[in-house]
Amino acid sequence: MFSDVMDFSEAERGGFIAAFTRFWRVRSDDVRSDDELAEAATKLLKGCRQHFRAGVTRVKSISGVVSPSDVSAFQRHAEALLNAPDIDTFKECANTLLAAFPKVKPWLSWWLRDAHASMLFDSQRKMEPEIWDSIPETTNAEEAMHWTLYVGVGKDHSFMSGVQALYSFVEYYHRLLAGSRAGIRIRYGAAEPWKLTAKKIGRTKKSRAPGHQRHQVKNDGRPPDTSRQLLRSKKAQGSKRPVARASSNAESSTLGPPSFPWDQNSCWLDISLELLFQTVSCDYIGFSSRFTDVNREMLLWQLYDTLDKRHILAHSNSKDYDSGWLRVQRDQFRRLLKTHHLIRSCESFESVFVWLTTLASYQSDGLSNRAQAYFQSYYIRFRSCSTRISRTDIADPVSSHIHYHWQVTRVAEQHFYFQVPADAQLHGGDISKWFRSLVDMHQVPHDTPCWQTIEGENVCEGSAKELKLCVSLPVMLVLEVPESTSSAFQWNFPHHLRPLSQEAAKSSGLIYDIVGRVFHSHVASHFIARFTDAKHAGIFDYDSMQYGGYTRRLKGASIKSHLVGSVIAPPPEGFYTHAVVYHLRGGTVAQTSFFQHQADTAMQLYDLKLSTLDHGQIPVAELVKPGIQCLQHEDRFWMQNPYNDKRADYELIQMVTDEQCVTATQPSQVQTQPVGGVRHSKHRPIIGSDNEDDTKTQFTSFPVKTVQSSQPPADTNQIHSEPVDDLGPVPFSCEVASSDSDNSEFAFNCQCGVQGANGLQLADDQGLIQCDSCKEWSHVACQRGGFRGKLGKNIQFECHACDLKAMLPSHLLENVPQARRNTRHTGHKRQPPLRERLFPGKGALARHGKFWYPVHLIKLDGRQSQRRWRVVWWHHNKYAINPPDPAKFIFESDIVDELWNDYVARRQIRLGQWVHPSELADDEDMLVGFDSYPFTKEIDQTLTPHIGLLAELFKTPGVLDDAEVHMRFEGIPVLEYIWNLSDPRESEKNGVVLFSGDLPVVDQACIANWFSRRVPNAACTRDLWFARFPLAHAFTLIILARRREEFEHLAEFPSSRSKEEQTKYLLRAAWQHQYTARAVPFTVVDVDKECLSLLEERMFTDSVETGRAGNQQWGLDKGTHQNRWNPYVNLPSQWSYQPYEGSDSELQPGPEYSDTEVKPHIPEKRPAAVPVRPRPRKKPKANAS
Repeated sequence: MFSDVMDFSEAERGGFIAAFTRFWRVRSDDVRSDDELAEAATKLLKGCRQHFRAGVTRVKSISGVVSPSDVSAFQRHAEALLNAPDIDTFKECANTLLAAFPKVKPWLSWWLRDAHASMLFDSQRKMEPEIWDSIPETTNAEEAMHWTLYVGVGKDHSFMSGVQALYSFVEYYHRLLAGSRAGIRIRYGAAEPWKLTAKKIGRTKKSRAPGHQRHQVKNDGRPPDTSRQLLRSKKAQGSKRPVARASSNAESSTLGPPSFPWDQNSCWLDISLELLFQTVSCDYIGFSSRFTDVNREMLLWQLYDTLDKRHILAHSNSKDYDSGWLRVQRDQFRRLLKTHHLIRSCESFESVFVWLTTLASYQSDGLSNRAQAYFQSYYIRFRSCSTRISRTDIADPVSSHIHYHWQVTRVAEQHFYFQVPADAQLHGGDISKWFRSLVDMHQVPHDTPCWQTIEGENVCEGSAKELKLCVSLPVMLVLEVPESTSSAFQWNFPHHLRPLSQEAAKSSGLIYDIVGRVFHSHVASHFIARFTDAKHAGIFDYDSMQYGGYTRRLKGASIKSHLVGSVIAPPPEGFYTHAVVYHLRGGTVAQTSFFQHQADTAMQLYDLKLSTLDHGQIPVAELVKPGIQCLQHEDRFWMQNPYNDKRADYELIQMVTDEQCVTATQPSQVQTQPVGGVRHSKHRPIIGSDNEDDTKTQFTSFPVKTVQSSQPPADTNQIHSEPVDDLGPVPFSCEVASSDSDNSEFAFNCQCGVQGANGLQLADDQGLIQCDSCKEWSHVACQRGGFRGKLGKNIQFECHACDLKAMLPSHLLENVPQARRNTRHTGHKRQPPLRERLFPGKGALARHGKFWYPVHLIKLDGRQSQRRWRVVWWHHNKYAINPPDPAKFIFESDIVDELWNDYVARRQIRLGQWVHPSELADDEDMLVGFDSYPFTKEIDQTLTPHIGLLAELFKTPGVLDDAEVHMRFEGIPVLEYIWNLSDPRESEKNGVVLFSGDLPVVDQACIANWFSRRVPNAACTRDLWFARFPLAHAFTLIILARRREEFEHLAEFPSSRSKEEQTKYLLRAAWQHQYTARAVPFTVVDVDKECLSLLEERMFTDSVETGRAGNQQWGLDKGTHQNRWNPYVNLPSQWSYQPYEGSDSELQPGPEYSDTEVKPHIPEKRPAAVPVRPRPRKKPKANAS
């Protein structure tokens, strides 16, 4: 009866308790004391949760208290207090909230008062649970009714007047209800309410009262939840802006923006944080975008969070942005540095940028590489050595006695700042020349002892050369200068630094702009700075010990007079230049441009192949000289840890002449023998090997071509074997016998439909792999999902016929999203370099023009200086320009995979248009659309000798009735079948034959495509041969070619008779197989379709694992897709099993987004002409007479 929901006003709460106590005190049957009654009253009160949620909303909007990036976390922690089941959980939630957001302590303490907490939080309630659950959580409905009452009867009535007003209010609505029910109008055109209000109080709304009347006193039922209350300084004078002291400098300067005030040797951190902030402010959007995927537990994120909070507050024009607030931020960050042992103590004096060097590479997890690349440069060390060795088993008396070997830093080394030489006379004191000499790839190597040593003893006596090649530059460039008191000759620091040419500076922003200088005094052990802001609006001096931490803007100063050159306006006496900071104008684009230039130059000069610096990934180097091999771990005996992958060692295994190097682009010109580095396996015997326990490489390769390719492969019998190292996937290649050897006979059965005993011929120039169960061979590229070739030492391989999972219907596999079938926690796992993610059988995207189309990777060609792939283009691509040459190799630089969890790279890819595999029709539609399935070399070679016969067949009418036709085509099994039918149907009389044996539907479509293109006049007369006896005979010829050996071993085969009679027998046997056999649905697969289905699932899956990359990111930084195609339409629904909750901002196009793609103009169809018809005339009636 007495329980109630109310807000947290002390007056309302105290009034209820007092009324409750007085009510029971006047009753003689109640013996409770006042304290007991007051305690009982508190158990009847429940607070309005809407008031608490409104407070959460107000506090989270204060950026100085809750960072905008932490708003959701703050709201989640705050609302967890409401439903905490017990006191321990409640305390844990409160401590977590306070630790994460210490500035909310006044606000949180107000809610944690016993009087408020018992009314609000489940774990603190005093009310009975049954009553608590039976009454509302908020007072919204009650307050809405109060507003209606106040509007109707007004406020500030005496008791009796209020009662009469309430009675009138009830009577009024009673009359309105009765009138409405009786159908009477309840308003007779009286003046609008706002006119009555204006007549009464002189204005239309009470809220438009003058300021002195509108002022309201804050309700004591609301905690401190404004920025002024939560962020105010403890000392009243702490927030006041300091006044410049009267001095000669003060007359020529004014105070600038606030910075960090000095405290306990903090100048080193004050200066570095200030110059950091000024540098990132030059392009803050580019800086902040690098931290999207950084783990928030990392110290690198804490640095970003410190800068981000300052950036937000500095641009909010808030009065809270002062040196006192920055002091708190600085002190918190310094404690973090101490906690992680990056500095000695919170009071120690440190170097100005050493801490940042350690922090930039601290706790690296792969996802932070883009953020680290903002501060770091990357170097590759390249060493070469040659020494004479004594060998008697080599005939060449000169070159064969020289041992050549190399060492390459496989994973690039990181560097933070550049150390300027002490001798300023070097390069004439020009920093630009010195800096360009550092990044120049045409360096003179310096001598060094060979690196192959064991406990100080040289393994190699040769003279080594070493190069240190800069392959990537930071955005924030720090040049540290050796301090010198001599002013005779100083380094000249320019306004701009250009690492490469002026063209590169203009096209990609590859140019550094000066930000500021750091000065140091040995006598005072103190750092100060001079810098220009992001807008270059002025020059500022900053000394954290002066002006309360505020910067000082120098009047009349310029960049030319105070920052650049060898002679500048001097800093205070005793201070000398310690470091100079520059900012890379082009940001990420400039970094990528520089890396690409260095990578191209390294390939041209040193045969060094560098992995693409995609979005901050650490560069990886590989030596690709002809005739070399990468040493295996066990071969690097001189190393203490030979399994260290940071460096790779190479040695020459075959001398290659200059002529061979020049002609290395020809597949058959350069050959090397297979070398170590391939996985050992006793389960994959090489073709032609008598020893099944051979421990050499057990993968076979042929000239690359797939079953669906329309062009024959290059005719070469000598197969190149690519040297293998641990830098990438193991290639499917080794030496095999030529086609005329005994090795051509082996069982072949691939899920693409190709099968037979003549394996070498059926291999169709592709890589092969043998099943450990059935011992049959298959195409490597036809395996489901591709095959990496990294099976381990005793891991068996099972083909599609032996693997039970491969026999399941496809729809059973499709119910489980591929992202969950094949990956675990891939959303947060560092992806390997692209070259390691590409392998035969994998689906990928290849560039053709400005768009990217799906392809099926068949085989890697490692013979060239640049890696190339043989691919099969998806036969349902709709190209914007001429179709690509199907026989042409594609450079790996023009190929990407699905870019899993890499939204930045996906935004750079504009997709071409194609038909989704899920939109393709069934087998019947595939046959009708045979034009989309190019014929193969096997089909062309088999059917070409019979073109004349097939052309005569489809031109011949009257199959059943013409005796001449019977005589001319005697021995054609399909015609004999029709002629011998006792009661043929009408369709059979017209030559319709639908028997195709066990030929896959894809092969049937390819054969029909060949028939249409190669047989004269067949393309324009399809009705005479499609699904009729001419095409059926073509099927018979293909079956005979594939099963000839099987038919020749039959007991009925007339081996002793003439060749003509043998041919007739083989044709009848092939027709019998065609007539009786049926294709097994799950043994023949459209491997291209299956490959693209897996690729699309990885491209378009929208889930928590994919993160932002799954939120329709393709092409958002480049432009619309081909013909404004929407690739996200008509996709399987199971690809969005746990959708990622992204934001609308993630779908915003980038600044370089191009919207110029237009749909092709389709002329409107002209309406058919209306036929001319005579106007009907009324026929006169005949006379009755």
